[in-house]
Amino acid sequence: RTQPEPQEPPKCWKRFWKVRAMLDWAHQGRARLSGKQLEVLLGHCTYCAMLNRSGLSTFCTAYKFVQSHYYDACHLWPSVRHELCIFRSLLPLMQSSLKRNWCERVLCSDACEGGVCVVSSVWSEREVARVGRHSERHRFKSEHAVKARDSAMQSSIDPYHDFLSVSTTLEKPCVSRCMWALQPSFQEVPSNCVLDGVWKVEASRSFSYFDSMPVKEARGVIRALEIQCGQYQQKS
Repeated sequence: RTQPEPQEPPKCWKRFWKVRAMLDWAHQGRARLSGKQLEVLLGHCTYCAMLNRSGLSTFCTAYKFVQSHYYDACHLWPSVRHELCIFRSLLPLMQSSLKRNWCERVLCSDACEGGVCVVSSVWSEREVARVGRHSERHRFKSEHAVKARDSAMQSSIDPYHDFLSVSTTLEKPCVSRCMWALQPSFQEVPSNCVLDGVWKVEASRSFSYFDSMPVKEARGVIRALEIQCGQYQQKS
C-alpha cells in the first residue's frame, strides 16, 4: 500500500502559527514594541478572532498602550503582556463550525425602566433557521442610501484634515422618516411562533437601581445566555 501524500495545511493555519509565534515573543518581559507595531499585531489578532468574536473582548489595556506609545518603542506593560498571553491561549478556540444545527430552544429577552424578563419557546429546527438567518435591521431600507466608501470618495471634505468631517449630529442634516421604507422581501416571524401559549417565562426581576436602557437590555441578554447554558438561578 502506498502512503498518501501529506496534504498542505490551509493557509489560515499558517497565519495562526505566525500570530502565535509573534505572541510568544511579545508577551515576554524583554520585548520592546512601539504602539504602532503592537497595533499591527492587534490587527492580525482581530483577523483570527473573526472565527470566534468573543476573543475580541480580550484586549483592553493593549489599546491604551498603542495610544500612549505609538512611536516610541518600550517594554510592554504587565497588563498588556497578560492580555497577549490570554489571547495566545485562546487561539485554538478561534474556530467556528458552519455545520452546526440550529438550537430548537428559542429565548427572548426584553427590558423596561422597571425590570427585565426572559421567556422561552420550543420551535422546529426549520422555523429557527428561517427566522435566525434574517437580521431585524434588514426590516427597513433607506430609499436614499449610498455606499459609505463611495460617499466618502465623492465628498469634498477631507476626513484626515478637515474638522467638519467629525462634526456632531446636531450640525448634520436631519434624515426624514419618509426616507425609510419597509423591505418587501423581509421574512416575518411566523404567526404560530408568537402565540401566548407557546412561550414560558424563565426569569423576571425588577430593577432597584438606575441604568441606561442599553445596559438594561444587555442584562436581559446575559440572563438569556445564562439560562441557555443552565447557569442561571432565579432569585426570590
